[in-house]
Amino acid sequence: MCAKKGKENWEELLVGMVGASVNWFPRWKEGGAGVLCSYEGFPNVPLMGTMSCINYNPILAIRQLGYPMRGAPSEEGIAPFIARGFSEGNAKMLQRVRKTWNTVERKDKELRGISNDVSGGYHKWLKARTQGITWLPKLKISSGEEVEVPEENEEVQALKVELERMRVVKEKFKMKATRVRKECDELRDVNMAMAETLERESKRT
Repeated sequence: MCAKKGKENWEELLVGMVGASVNWFPRWKEGGAGVLCSYEGFPNVPLMGTMSCINYNPILAIRQLGYPMRGAPSEEGIAPFIARGFSEGNAKMLQRVRKTWNTVERKDKELRGISNDVSGGYHKWLKARTQGITWLPKLKISSGEEVEVPEENEEVQALKVELERMRVVKEKFKMKATRVRKECDELRDVNMAMAETLERESKRT
């Protein structure tokens, strides 16, 4: 992985990679300023645009930033906030948001854990939150508990098998195409060298 690679080598390597080949822990965050979690007076991060203001709930994406999900998020921390237009009430709210830009709260050590994992409390909250949504896939819980959803029918299973087969065929085709492109480039270099040699010989003659 650390050896020097050309363009073709990288293409072949990336085509053959699977999900397990990628380490999703963001090493670039170590020693940084941490995650922007909230503004003073707000449980989350309000974002202002040209016509409105909405809030961003970083606690829902904390695992994507390399931190473990520790229990269920508070209802206050994920409460939606939308201010449309510039009415008198919204204008005061926007001014309040603007004043809090210099008093942001960042967290790093408080969010770290032994591993980038999900705790059972979060699973229970997620199960209750998604109850009744039948199109969600089955959620596997570390304790062995599972959220029951209707089983897939034979047609869906057959489509998944076919998609997996086509994915394998596509990856093999990409690898062959990469090798053929590399061989073509090598032949082109050989032909150019031979042409230059013939030209020099012709001039000498």
